Amino acid sequence: MCCGSAEAAAQAGTCCEPAAKDEAVAAGASCCGSAQAPAEATEPTVGQAEPVELPVLVIGAGPAGLSAAANLHERGIAFTVLEAGDGPAAAVRQWGHVNLFSPWRYNIDAAARRLLDAAGWVAPILTCCPPAAS
Repeated sequence: MCCGSAEAAAQAGTCCEPAAKDEAVAAGASCCGSAQAPAEATEPTVGQAEPVELPVLVIGAGPAGLSAAANLHERGIAFTVLEAGDGPAAAVRQWGHVNLFSPWRYNIDAAARRLLDAAGWVAPILTCCPPAAS
């Protein structure tokens, strides 16, 4: 609404008529406010600030956290993984007897796979649905 509220617009009378609004804006008003001369425009200053390197924390060493860590590693970004459990995938291991609903080919992150392959990992059968404890 121009003028800030329906009440203010009603009190202003012609405020919200298109021609009156265009005339007021052309005269320097913001929407239909008072038609004052526009404030002196100033160029924003753009500094040459150095980029700030913030720490990257990955919360949880489950499948998503480990995938995030693998992707950060590939990009050369320093990170720390925080895990509340006793080791990677601690929560998943609690229900490890349950089979996942999707086959391995959908459960292996590409960056993680490259890291694992480089370490000599042998991929499982990609069409099988693994138990969570895998």
